[in-house]
Amino acid sequence: MKKLLCISTLLALAGSCFAEPVRIVAYGDSITYGWIPNPNPPSTRYGPDDRWPGALQKELGDNYQVIEEGLDGRTTDARDPGSPISGAQLDGSAYLPACLASHLPVDLVVIMLGTNDLKPVFNRTPLRIAIGAAHLIDLVNNLNGGVGTTYKNPKVLLICPPPLNPQIEKGPVFGETFKGGLEKSQKLPELYEAAAKMGGAEFLNAGSVISTDGVDGLHLTADSERKLGIAVAAKVKEMALGQASQTTSGQASQPIPPGPNPNSQYRLGPDSMAQEAVPKGNIRGPYALPSKVYPGTQHTYWVYVPAQYDPEIPTALMIYQDGQAFKDQQGDLRAQNVMDNLIYRREIPVMIGVFINPGRKPDQPEPSPQTSWGDDTTNRRTEYNTPDDKYARVITEELMPVLYKEYNISKDPEQHGIGGSSSGAIAAFAVAWERPNDFRKVLSNVGSFVDLRGGYVYPERVLASEKKPIRIFLCDGRNDNRGTRNGVYDAKLDWFLQNVRLMKALAQKGYDVNYSWGVNLHGQKFGGAIMPDMMRWLWRDAPVSTDPNDMVERGFRQPVTKTN
Repeated sequence: MKKLLCISTLLALAGSCFAEPVRIVAYGDSITYGWIPNPNPPSTRYGPDDRWPGALQKELGDNYQVIEEGLDGRTTDARDPGSPISGAQLDGSAYLPACLASHLPVDLVVIMLGTNDLKPVFNRTPLRIAIGAAHLIDLVNNLNGGVGTTYKNPKVLLICPPPLNPQIEKGPVFGETFKGGLEKSQKLPELYEAAAKMGGAEFLNAGSVISTDGVDGLHLTADSERKLGIAVAAKVKEMALGQASQTTSGQASQPIPPGPNPNSQYRLGPDSMAQEAVPKGNIRGPYALPSKVYPGTQHTYWVYVPAQYDPEIPTALMIYQDGQAFKDQQGDLRAQNVMDNLIYRREIPVMIGVFINPGRKPDQPEPSPQTSWGDDTTNRRTEYNTPDDKYARVITEELMPVLYKEYNISKDPEQHGIGGSSSGAIAAFAVAWERPNDFRKVLSNVGSFVDLRGGYVYPERVLASEKKPIRIFLCDGRNDNRGTRNGVYDAKLDWFLQNVRLMKALAQKGYDVNYSWGVNLHGQKFGGAIMPDMMRWLWRDAPVSTDPNDMVERGFRQPVTKTN
């Protein structure tokens, strides 16, 4: 028995040794560097455990790797003409992309810069300093894989540096160097928080945790450095970066089984990639769609127009919820590539594609691949997860009239499809369920038919209602979120179970339903890999010619020739 226990322990330790740590880059100035306060510089730096990145590492443990990138004098995006390290080298924006590219993969960038921007040599207002911080967030959000790699962009935690201490004005060096900076530094927290929100970043106000208590009025004592590291660690843990899977409601999934990551075997095939000889459609937009169904909100959408679209011929339509994710050229779905390739080979009909984001208020950030899907910053939770007809009204009463006006879209509901992933999938199903005379084809990936807003009721609704003319393809994974929260299992929050329940109800009622179950986690890995097959199956009944002499039908579908 002891031998078995020893072996089990060794296996567990081996598993933890080979797990990839969460990688964090701490990007900042002399406070991040750990500069020891001295009113008469130069100085030296604290030891690793007394610098806030070191305290962060100690607090987070071995499942995290903190990479220190602190440099004395660094600004957000200003060049310092008086520094011994001249010009752009102290400009945080000039170095950040190369810095991150050299450390990829990176899960999180913690940025704390702006104190050096207070120097009168730069003549910057507090707003201009906050704009510099926003510039840094934007650089991270648009890193796009680094150099010769395809890693996802890291998340960002923006820290507003603590205000200067009045003691600084008495210093023989820093008093003059930071003249007028004290009042400006006190105005930064509110502006930094707004910059973080606009860029989809997390925010921490260092001044709410520590003060610039060093003797020079500019830097931190070792105690404050450690306190700051502990506060940053608490914020990082709140962000749940190390969890294998995260639902759109923020509920962590239960542990995955031993062995390779369940998503490791799912890869996009050639049908999801841009092919050189295939005519490319174009994506128009973004457009804003004001909503009366959800007053005060608007929906951003884009329209994919295939190269073969002929405005003289009524065309099919496919609408994707969470449009930003479905059209992301670096993402796991790449729907426009799928449509380009399948339309060209006549495997689906010519169709207009619409990528629509969840509704948001004008002052709320737009969901994007670089920020989030909008659960906490838009109307997504309410619109997508509530099993009623309100979102169906957005699509049929607000979006469709605009599309009919701009494009020659078939009025036949058999030619209208709608799809989504996670909460977007249950939203797509609800549109077809509530408006089967408008939409009859549904693509559902890891659908959230669970108790986020009562969506687990659909199997019972299907069985209790007259059969509707809907065709649906469901896909999900055995390692999707399985309903365990704080050690307690709730079947109504088990994604995989609820997808299977819905499939069985649809099959029992005689619906045209297809499904595929993988071993994937919550997300788009499996759904993206099989999306071309899902589209082929949903659109399989497009008309064909069996005439052996019909060389047009037997050839690839060519772009429409435009005439003046």
